[in-house]
Amino acid sequence: MIVSGSQLHAARALAGLSRQELADKSHVACETIGVWERSSDAAIAAKPALINRTVAALAAAGVVITDDGVRRMQTPIITAPSERPAAS
Repeated sequence: MIVSGSQLHAARALAGLSRQELADKSHVACETIGVWERSSDAAIAAKPALINRTVAALAAAGVVITDDGVRRMQTPIITAPSERPAAS
């Protein structure tokens, strides 16, 4: 899938994450995410592994990037025990 800077920015905003939070979750430099977002409607030029980790972090936050935009998932994907909601 091709991801544009605009899609990445919209997905991050929809997830309610700062650039630093997304960087921490995806293990990608905050400055890199900023450069990607500023690429506007252009496809992000980066190593696929970096984009895949970033898209996966957004999915874990409940947001997916599709061919025609971004959308919130019904239920966020929980990938690690530390990200599971606390039992009440």
